[in-house]
Amino acid sequence: MVNSQGYVRLRVNAPQAKSVIASLRGGTVLHKGRDGFWWGTTPTPEDEGFHYYHLTIDGGVFNDPGTENFFGSTRWESGVEVPAHDRDFYAMKQVPHGKVSQVWFWSESTKVYRRAFVYTPPEYDSSRKNVRYPVLYLQHGWGENEWGWWNQGHANLIMDNLIAEGRIEP
Repeated sequence: MVNSQGYVRLRVNAPQAKSVIASLRGGTVLHKGRDGFWWGTTPTPEDEGFHYYHLTIDGGVFNDPGTENFFGSTRWESGVEVPAHDRDFYAMKQVPHGKVSQVWFWSESTKVYRRAFVYTPPEYDSSRKNVRYPVLYLQHGWGENEWGWWNQGHANLIMDNLIAEGRIEP
């Protein structure tokens, strides 16, 4: 949970654990409650945006089962998003939505099958076959993978909103 000031509150069910630490803010120590759940709040607010984190429970590193997994820092981790002041730009709105499809293709340079995620605008499947759409290639940075642009970066929602506002062409 993220409160209005940007502090992140965590709750973890680990009744047999002796120690639980979240990697947020350099190590947020959680404290065990009478119900067996471990609770903690980051000592200072997190910055706006997306943050990777993991849990260290009795010395073992685990992802938080209360969140989805995200690929960043060259590994799968938990994630939390602190709402940004400009979050309306990538918000889920009542507008027509496109879709993100997983596509497999053969790479001649690496001689293996590779995966890409392709966003298509809302009217793509119903449009005439001879309609051509421009292509924008987004490549992830170091330590992330092809999930990042749409799953963590909300590229699909940004595109949906910009198309609905008439600010870009599909």
